[in-house]
Amino acid sequence: MKKILTCLLASLGIMTSCSQSNYETDTFTTKSGKTLMLHALVHSSIRMYYDGKTIYIDPVTKLGDKTIDLAEMPKADYIFITHEHFDHLGKDAIELLTKDRPS
Repeated sequence: MKKILTCLLASLGIMTSCSQSNYETDTFTTKSGKTLMLHALVHSSIRMYYDGKTIYIDPVTKLGDKTIDLAEMPKADYIFITHEHFDHLGKDAIELLTKDRPS
């Protein structure tokens, strides 16, 4: 888990914002053979998929002229917010990612 966190923190530093229809994705295989997928959404907003869990870091729905349609993305198993600035904490994004959706 420590290596995954290190990988995540390194990825946070190098990922750039992407347009809504084309998110940069990096895929890694851990020593145990599990897959870690990182999707750069916008600025510091990242979606991760690991071991059957969807994890969001600093989710936002809009930043400048870029928008993210989180309603089309998987519901969050975990959400991490690094700090309270508007470009890292989107209350509307958290609502979209946590509320129950019709099947």
